[in-house]
Amino acid sequence: MNASYEAKASSVTHDTLVMRISDAAKALSIGRTTVYKLIGDGTLRTIRVGRRRLILTRSIQELCDQPQSMAQPHDASAVRANHHH
Repeated sequence: MNASYEAKASSVTHDTLVMRISDAAKALSIGRTTVYKLIGDGTLRTIRVGRRRLILTRSIQELCDQPQSMAQPHDASAVRANHHH
């Protein structure tokens, strides 16, 4: 498990299927902006319930299970550049 996410990953349980963006940020000890970047690049998967966007906890667990080099948040400029092509 990636050491940078390991400490808070235990708060994500299999009983919880989805969580709010702010809760995911707290669980991963990262900022909301970084959560949105991870959503934007497809690392974290979401669903919409009405107007709310909820993160699938399964995708958080998958992020935590990745080797450290793969779990690093991607550069936002690279994500934007890929969307313009």
